[in-house]
Amino acid sequence: MKLKTILAINKERIINEWFDALTSNSGTSYYKITEQELLPLLNKAVKGFYDVLVSDQWDGLDSFITSIAHKRFSQGFKVSEVQKSFELFRRILIPLMIKNMDTQELCKEALRLQKCMVFTITRFSEIFQNIHDEFIKSHAQSLEKEVVSRTKELAESEKKYKILVEDINDGYFVVINWKIAFANKSFAQMHGYSQHTILKSDFLNYVAPESYEVVRSAYNASMIKETISGRIEYLRLHKDGRRMPTEVIAKRSTFENQPATIGICRDISERIALGKKIHETKKLTALAKQAGYLAHEIRNPMSAVKMNLQMFEQSEQNPVKLRLIETSLDEITRIDQALLEMMNLSIPFRLEKKHVSVRQLLENAIAVMHHRIINNNLTVSVRLSRQIDMIQIDPQRMEQVILNLLFNAIEAQPGSGKIFLSSRRLKQKNRSMLEIVLGDNGPGIPKEILPHIFDPMFTQKSKGTGIGLNNVKRIVEAHGGEVKIKTRQPMGTNFLIRLPLE
Repeated sequence: MKLKTILAINKERIINEWFDALTSNSGTSYYKITEQELLPLLNKAVKGFYDVLVSDQWDGLDSFITSIAHKRFSQGFKVSEVQKSFELFRRILIPLMIKNMDTQELCKEALRLQKCMVFTITRFSEIFQNIHDEFIKSHAQSLEKEVVSRTKELAESEKKYKILVEDINDGYFVVINWKIAFANKSFAQMHGYSQHTILKSDFLNYVAPESYEVVRSAYNASMIKETISGRIEYLRLHKDGRRMPTEVIAKRSTFENQPATIGICRDISERIALGKKIHETKKLTALAKQAGYLAHEIRNPMSAVKMNLQMFEQSEQNPVKLRLIETSLDEITRIDQALLEMMNLSIPFRLEKKHVSVRQLLENAIAVMHHRIINNNLTVSVRLSRQIDMIQIDPQRMEQVILNLLFNAIEAQPGSGKIFLSSRRLKQKNRSMLEIVLGDNGPGIPKEILPHIFDPMFTQKSKGTGIGLNNVKRIVEAHGGEVKIKTRQPMGTNFLIRLPLE
């Protein structure tokens, strides 16, 4: 479904969810705004986002951002409240996009939505900042008429300004001759320090060495021009040594009667990661098409070879030749599994669910892997719950899941070991679930690679494709379930497959 259609069909739903989210928290300024005032504003905002996302027309959204910045400033809103309000639109729209779009369209539109939200929040922050600067300037000019009261009121204005910038989510800083004269709490937290330790320190202490030149050039430019053109991206240096992508907007101003550079810096790790993810997805999609074609072409003749070997196996009496045939069948099974993984990568899931016996499903998978289990001197322990046996699943897809995990368990303990299979019924978030556990007593999975274990193309095995566990996750989640990893004691790994029974 096109984004235009999603927005048109769900317009009222988006506005209502947005309204409910804004007014549900009594601790925010939005709680005090009436429905008659807020709903028309949300309608204008959705119209502005629609024009950008569907027609690439930015004027309406820019006009709305300008008007809302003036309105919220006059009402005493915090910058962070309005930033979070805009962010709610994305949080409401993304699930609708995921539900109604294919992967390729979703990636393209998600990138456009990200660009739109970055523009919206950045533009609002700039306008809000400019309004505040004008407010400070106008206020200072009026105070000049009364010398006696000028100092006191200016101090109050600066205090209000500092309170304002203290509350924004982005890092706000003031630099005089490379020394940090002021930094809000967010700036300090972004770098892993407390506010008092940052003040009067060198700004370059918080910049990764490889970004020194970029930052120096930008700072020198701010000494000549009032505003640095565009946004500067650099790597900030965290206290723990991490280098993190950051975006900064800076301009020339004054602070405590001294020429200064003031700026807002923002962590863009999520944006960079999303860009990389989209790039990887495009590469993966192209690779998947090629892999699917090759897998199909290879699998047909491979099936014929397998059938011929099975016929020879039944009639062969020579133990040496029989062993060679069994080894060949074992390797063909491994090749067939790899080809199946590649084909799954290129084809969207279309589940054909049936009522299936869990015991029969597991026994079929074990039978397929029989040669490989015997050749590696492995034993299989099966303990299944008597409370539940039948479940509605796609048997072919779920057998692929079990075969994949069996492959991993076998390869984790070549030569000897044990594989454990069990099932049970459990309650999870008020849902009845079937849990299938497949474990081994191999060396386990290193902690540092656990976060990437289900990523496509991620593997640490010399013969691995990096597709198997990603397919496991995709199949289980397509069934509405989840797959988890737990470490066995004293050693080994458990894969937990949880599938809904309802």
